Amino acid sequence: MNAGLWLHRGRLLILCSCLAAHRATLRQKIQLSQCADSQDHLSAGASAGLSTDVLISIAVFWVWSRIDAQRHSVRNWWLVLPAGAFVGLSLALPLYLYFRQDIYED
Repeated sequence: MNAGLWLHRGRLLILCSCLAAHRATLRQKIQLSQCADSQDHLSAGASAGLSTDVLISIAVFWVWSRIDAQRHSVRNWWLVLPAGAFVGLSLALPLYLYFRQDIYED
C-alpha cells in the first residue's frame, strides 16, 4: 500500500475517534445535568468512557482485519463483522484468529 492511503486511513481513524469522544462528552454533559445525586455523575461518565473505548476498539479491529485478510487471503473473514456487532470483540477477535490459523494449516 502506498503512503497516501495509509495517511488517509490514519486521518479517518483519528476523525472517527475524535467524533466518538466528542459525542460521548456531549452525552455525558446531558446526563450530568439530569443527575441529582453525585454518585450518578460518576457512573454516567465511566459508562460513557467505557462505551467509547469499546466502539473505537471494534472499529479499529474491523479495519485491521479487513487489511490483514486481504494480505493473507483469509477466507470467511467477513464473519467477524456480525460477530463484533452482535456479540463484541471477545468473539470477533478469536474468530478471526481461528480463520487466519487455517491458512497456516492448509
